[in-house]
Amino acid sequence: MPLALVEGARAQVGNVYYFDCQSVAYLRSGDLRDMAIGVGCVAVDGETGTCRILGAVESAELDLF
Repeated sequence: MPLALVEGARAQVGNVYYFDCQSVAYLRSGDLRDMAIGVGCVAVDGETGTCRILGAVESAELDLF
């Protein structure tokens, strides 16, 4: 399932940048059946540039978006 960043959904905590992402199909249609379930945000380390996709639970615990 292709994912894309959600426009305007970004945050910084310390030296880590977070970007919300969702399925391209959901962002185009708005139809809940197209929503990516279990996928969290993308975390980017501001020093190393290391990126990873967080799970839904880890993202929810951060309460960024």
